[in-house]
Amino acid sequence: MDRLSYTAHPAAHQVMDDVVAELQAKYAEGAQQPVRIWAAHRIGMLRIGDPALVCAVSAAHRGQAFAVCSELVDLIKARVPIWKEQFFSDGTVEWVGTGFARTASANNSNLSERKETQEIGER
Repeated sequence: MDRLSYTAHPAAHQVMDDVVAELQAKYAEGAQQPVRIWAAHRIGMLRIGDPALVCAVSAAHRGQAFAVCSELVDLIKARVPIWKEQFFSDGTVEWVGTGFARTASANNSNLSERKETQEIGER
């Protein structure tokens, strides 16, 4: 794989906010100290190795923070409408999770490279 691109549905920002709010509410019940959660997902063309999803969780204990972060990532992957497009050196393009592969055209590839990278996440 040479590079990848993420595309988001217009509702992705709201869905991400809802996921974060849901987890904050879930872990606020009966807690003396609130769990704080932040997440952002990049959109657009990324190089291999660039971070696509960044999450931060603070909690009274590190074990709880790691567990909440793991749950957060799972919920984001399951619910937030963001799709990954992978570009390979042989010219094929694959949408992850759709089973769809096609040969990239020069025009489509150039258009994708001009997309600005953005973030979807808590404001």
